[in-house]
Amino acid sequence: MVGGSAYVVNADGSEYYAPYRCRTATGEFTLYNEVESRGIHAICIDNDGCLMGGTPHDSQLRSFMARCGNYWFALDDLFNQRYGIDFYALSGFEYTGSPIALSADGRS
Repeated sequence: MVGGSAYVVNADGSEYYAPYRCRTATGEFTLYNEVESRGIHAICIDNDGCLMGGTPHDSQLRSFMARCGNYWFALDDLFNQRYGIDFYALSGFEYTGSPIALSADGRS
């Protein structure tokens, strides 16, 4: 399975990046072209097809996002809602960053 960002040019001239997922074993290709997905720079994917990336696409200062199923989840929201951790207060950072790589077992 591979994932990434596709550069989309529409007939009306609008342009943007949208995440995609491709199951190499079957050739199934999915472009996440919904408005809420546009501008997310998909960088890595786990073995279950969960895409991970950062937003906004055109900036090096990004917020970590993960797409599982039909929804994107922000890392700071997951920390806060699941563990009661305020990422920004604890770290002092303004952004959660971009995922760069994922281990084969998906745990790190």
